[in-house]
Amino acid sequence: MLGLAGRDLRPGALLPLNEADTNELSQRVREVGMAAQATNRPVLVEHQEERGTSVEIFHNPMADGGYVLTLLDVTERRQVEEALRQAQKLESMGQMTGGVAHDFNNLLTVIIGSLGLLRRTIGRDDKASERIDMISIAAERAARLTRQLLAFARRQPLQPEIVNLDHVMQETLPLVRRAVGESITVECITAGGLWNTTVDTSEFQSAGTGLGLPHVYGFVKQLGGHLKIYSEVGEGTTVKLYLPRSFGEKIIQPAPVTVLAVTGTETVLVVDDDQIVRATVASMLEDFGYTVLLAQNGAEALAILERGTKIDLLFTDVVMPGTISGRQLAERAVEILPTLKILFTSGYTENAIVHNGRLDAGVELISKPYRREQLAAKVRRVLDSARGAPPQAAEI
Repeated sequence: MLGLAGRDLRPGALLPLNEADTNELSQRVREVGMAAQATNRPVLVEHQEERGTSVEIFHNPMADGGYVLTLLDVTERRQVEEALRQAQKLESMGQMTGGVAHDFNNLLTVIIGSLGLLRRTIGRDDKASERIDMISIAAERAARLTRQLLAFARRQPLQPEIVNLDHVMQETLPLVRRAVGESITVECITAGGLWNTTVDTSEFQSAGTGLGLPHVYGFVKQLGGHLKIYSEVGEGTTVKLYLPRSFGEKIIQPAPVTVLAVTGTETVLVVDDDQIVRATVASMLEDFGYTVLLAQNGAEALAILERGTKIDLLFTDVVMPGTISGRQLAERAVEILPTLKILFTSGYTENAIVHNGRLDAGVELISKPYRREQLAAKVRRVLDSARGAPPQAAEI
């Protein structure tokens, strides 16, 4: 059947083993055979070669004194199993990263928000202002590290839009030049007729400025692209980002990032399970003139809404303990009050309002942590959406 002479039919003859490995395997087979004869029971063991080859040895004694010996090369199967274990480990790390990021971003929201409030109360105390600036810089660095962790785990919610990368690159160049310094010349060469792509502009700008390869890798993979790196001694390093083509006709030009503080007199219902976060958010919004109601979970928020309380905006965390998530709360709240505006917040969104790494259509989200000015501008924008009312500017 095998085309081999009897003298050649020995353990390892059909496996990709060298002479030394074959001899070692033969010795292992004899040991297994002796163990099977001593117990008169089948014996199954796995033999691992130095080169990484894995072989299952099954010795099954027969009633007539003979035996059936089975050698099975399980190298590929073991490699697949190991790859699956590694994938499961990475998934577990991603889950753990998300949980830690959620709690950590809650803390940073309190720190950054409180610093903004404190800055308005110190007046012209230069020494105090300098210390607040130092704490603020440290908090922003911590927030950046958290974003990098979430991007690497592909759990950072993206808000992609159809753009032309030629235009985005022209806006990004000043950031790159400031990052590399005046001693390095930066050139930007763009191709004519470059295809449009769907990309989160702010995340893309953080990536051509070099915010760290783990961050860039996670960001590109979330968009369905890939990344290549080539490095050679004396020549330097080339990093290539490939992003999928968009067939959308409408090009949405990225809006310039501006810090605009806005005031309002509307009523905002803030829902968050963290008491310190609730208090901090309430202080920030009240500082801009809003009336604030607080709830620690979905059930409390629904009770407030069912009492007929006039509320203009529901500002809710996405991930909350209990049976009612932020998304479920929003859906039930709109049933009670159809004109209610919804703004989500979270340091880690899971899959409640994000699918395939992207926000669901029509969803408004402000990621933790955020500064008081960012919160006020976002709240004003959501409240004014579909109304045509211009935001009211205020001094910061």
